[in-house]
Amino acid sequence: MEDRYGMDAESWQGKHFSFFSNTDCEFFPCHKTDDPDNFNCLFCFCPLYAFGDSCGGNYTLTDAGVHDCSSCMLPHRQNSYGTIMQRLSFLNEHKEGSLLDIAIIRFPGFANKCDFSILEATSSMMVRFVREPSMLGDPDLIIIPGSTSTISDMLWMRMVGLEDAVCVYASQGKPVFGICGGYQMLGTNIIDASDIEHGGSIKGMGLLPVETIFSDDERRTHTKAHTLTFEGILAPLSNLAISGYEMHHGQSRRAKTAKPLCILEDGSEEGCMQGNIYGTYLHGFFDQPACRDALVSALANMRCNNESER
Repeated sequence: MEDRYGMDAESWQGKHFSFFSNTDCEFFPCHKTDDPDNFNCLFCFCPLYAFGDSCGGNYTLTDAGVHDCSSCMLPHRQNSYGTIMQRLSFLNEHKEGSLLDIAIIRFPGFANKCDFSILEATSSMMVRFVREPSMLGDPDLIIIPGSTSTISDMLWMRMVGLEDAVCVYASQGKPVFGICGGYQMLGTNIIDASDIEHGGSIKGMGLLPVETIFSDDERRTHTKAHTLTFEGILAPLSNLAISGYEMHHGQSRRAKTAKPLCILEDGSEEGCMQGNIYGTYLHGFFDQPACRDALVSALANMRCNNESER
């Protein structure tokens, strides 16, 4: 019988090797708990640190961006063994290069993490949240997510060097996907004449021929759409029915020759794509299984083609 993490539960549940409580330790229990009798000390140093922001634990971030895990009991629950070992097996597969590597930029105003829940739950994918260029590596896909403060986060990316790193990655013909604020950052200019954030204007990354102008009006709506014929690596995402929601200030205007990403149910064009760069305002874009499966297929095909060319 398998447990919820896909392991044979009978192989470890109730066994001494899967639970150890070191009550003689000077720091026992090292995390706050109402059940010290079932506090598991087996994983004294949490092995899930290797996963960074996608560890799955109940951590918070300090002002300096350091993980504070004092309220997290994930590795110290009585039955934590199955969770830890299953996650470590994913890490081993990733090191062997078998998992598709998705890097999501984690800027200070990172929002709508639920946009990526289905990707995190996909066994063939390893989702990482990246806060500095040294963490980026060479992923199969970079996603620029939604933001609570697009201009501030664009400036932060510029300051820490992630803008340059993403642009170098894109210049190699590799795919970048922006959602909402991330879509705005991929464009040429972001103009805040209405002082929605800080006022003024800044240049975007210049990867999409799109200019964004903030306004007092905020668009909040659930909508359905269908994707158009995708260019480049993500071609398998063409002509798919999708649904999601929009929640943003302002509008993004494409250049006259630019191609939209999809058609909304009211018939209007939405998003933009150019080569292997894609942007949309639709949160929940990857929630549909067909869209997720198409993304897996597209990235797997890209990896196979790259390996065959070596």
